[in-house]
Amino acid sequence: MRFLLLSLALALPNLSLAADLNGYTAKHECRIGNVNCDIDLVPPNCDIVIDTSDTSWNKIYSNNGARTFCVSAGDHTSKGSINLNFSGGANQRKWIRSTATQNPIVQSPGSRATVKNIIFNGGQYWVIDRIAVNGQGSADPAVWFKGGTNSGNNVINRSLLENGGTGYTGVVYIESGADDNAIQNSVIRNSIFVRDEDNDCINLSNVTGTLIVNNEIYRCRGKGIFSPSGGPIPNAIIENNDIYVDKSQQSDCNGNVVADGPCSGGESPIFLKSGGTLGKPVTVTKNRLWGVRFTDLNLCCGGGTSGAVVHLSRGTEAPQHDGADYVLLHNNLIMGGQLGVASYPDGPENISVVGNIFYQIRRYSTREVTGTMQLFTATKTEWYFNTVVDSDIWLSVHPDAALNDVRCNVAIASGSQSGQSSSDTTIVDNMVYANAADAKGTEYCFWRKLHTGAEQICIPHARPTSSSPHAKACASAPGFRTGIGINDAPLL
Repeated sequence: MRFLLLSLALALPNLSLAADLNGYTAKHECRIGNVNCDIDLVPPNCDIVIDTSDTSWNKIYSNNGARTFCVSAGDHTSKGSINLNFSGGANQRKWIRSTATQNPIVQSPGSRATVKNIIFNGGQYWVIDRIAVNGQGSADPAVWFKGGTNSGNNVINRSLLENGGTGYTGVVYIESGADDNAIQNSVIRNSIFVRDEDNDCINLSNVTGTLIVNNEIYRCRGKGIFSPSGGPIPNAIIENNDIYVDKSQQSDCNGNVVADGPCSGGESPIFLKSGGTLGKPVTVTKNRLWGVRFTDLNLCCGGGTSGAVVHLSRGTEAPQHDGADYVLLHNNLIMGGQLGVASYPDGPENISVVGNIFYQIRRYSTREVTGTMQLFTATKTEWYFNTVVDSDIWLSVHPDAALNDVRCNVAIASGSQSGQSSSDTTIVDNMVYANAADAKGTEYCFWRKLHTGAEQICIPHARPTSSSPHAKACASAPGFRTGIGINDAPLL
């Protein structure tokens, strides 16, 4: 792998307007004219300005007929939480925004409009824009969509969210019943370390239609994005995010920080114990995910995980739903973990893993096995058109993983398949190159850390050419096996 760092000034594209450094425009970003989320996010003029000299948020509560509340630069955390229990409308949303025009991640701390917590307690149709929310270690999440309050149809845009949420919550905590909220173009980081707790960056309960798009999510003392057991999260979209465990969390497994070490003080970038439903899958697409290792419990978490970059399971705690069923993993870059996509324990069903690139999935810690595409207990899953590069084991199978379909994948300079598959699992038309040069591919380059200082990563041999033997070598018709994957059609 080679990488290139960009200066900060060049590395921060305006992700709310156009294609990013990778040439991609998110399909589910809320913006005017987007059929998937058509919301005008051009900031309106200020109706009410809240200064640091104000001692409370009373200007918001006593002027609930106003549309736009602007927060001046400076530290407003002494005012306590903003509690939103009144609403805007679909045609005229209410706003809380900074008086500045910059995303707070590029501002100095003193130039940010910094508040302590924002709690949606029945508030609907709000836009939070260019606000820094710093929970300062409080037990309350930095942004909390309270359960049972119908706190839906809100947008968090171009904001910095950090340092909040204990007691198995997270920096952003979306409880059951808070449907159709969007978190986009933001940085979510620095969840709080409490021994024997998983405090995630985004904790997503039984809700419908959540959009998590164009964010950078890191330094989580738990998972990056987590859905617990208890109910599905249909139509959730996780698109075009950088979600990672950074080097400051990697360790020697004994509580000592060691960059590129075998363990880490953070868990899976994406860990789902609940998924979608038939016709309403969870979609995980175009993300860049990396850096997790076997959990160092001296630095993180309540129980630890195996080091899977994406972990899909059924969960063992009550209440127990069907698990992370009906999940589409599509066109992601999955890198630098002990496991790539793993299913354990009590694996889910009807998963589609299509068109992803896996890189350097290795046995960093001897305390856990490794495997890039791990079919340990997953059932009725399909894996095709994936590329595995420089990884220890490209495919790990198990007799308990029934009715799976694995075809048209490519493994380059990676270890062979391991384990014994079930008799009803199909593994055909995959190509494995022990010698990377035989793949006749070129490097695949992309940018990551798009908000905090972009760096370019190049994966050798990952991009096929017209000379690659696998370019047109798949004779199968993937996606048509009845009852396997999220539906019975090819996902190309």
